[in-house]
Amino acid sequence: MRHLEAVGVVWRHRCQERPPRHEYVLTEAGRDLLGALTSPRSWGDRRLAEEPPMAVPGSCCPSPRSRRSSARAPRS
Repeated sequence: MRHLEAVGVVWRHRCQERPPRHEYVLTEAGRDLLGALTSPRSWGDRRLAEEPPMAVPGSCCPSPRSRRSSARAPRS
């Protein structure tokens, strides 16, 4: 949050002294950025509603056939 404050995306306001508490508010730049962040999410939500996600073999979860040991048998 400190970095976002430093680059002008949020503004920090102390709303309580003890214990110290802060409230963060989006600046104009932060509100502009919010649109850029929600657009890909909206696109993904529309795509998932149209069809189930496509599984790409080997991308993250190997199929059972591709699970082979990398160890080699000793040479005789």
